[in-house]
Amino acid sequence: MQDRSRNEAVRQATAMFKQGIFPGAVAGAVLGLAPGILLILVLTGDTYHIGGAEVLGFIIMCIAVGALVGAVIGGYLAVVAGTVKRSLVSRRILRG
Repeated sequence: MQDRSRNEAVRQATAMFKQGIFPGAVAGAVLGLAPGILLILVLTGDTYHIGGAEVLGFIIMCIAVGALVGAVIGGYLAVVAGTVKRSLVSRRILRG
């Protein structure tokens, strides 16, 4: 009986994690754009001469890393929020 409830909790946590992946990835990609642009601004000083491919590569790399980190953080935050909500509903503090 305990294994069944544990499996159900894991299934619910997985579903909540999947719901938080996309919003987290979008937010991470947007936030990842800023370091990419700042890096380009620093590298385009008087002593460095970089081409368009390097600029595009740096920005894409920063967006991709931001999206990956954001997806993981967004998934975990969705699990935490869902668990807190489920706990409050079960204690009748919040109406579901």
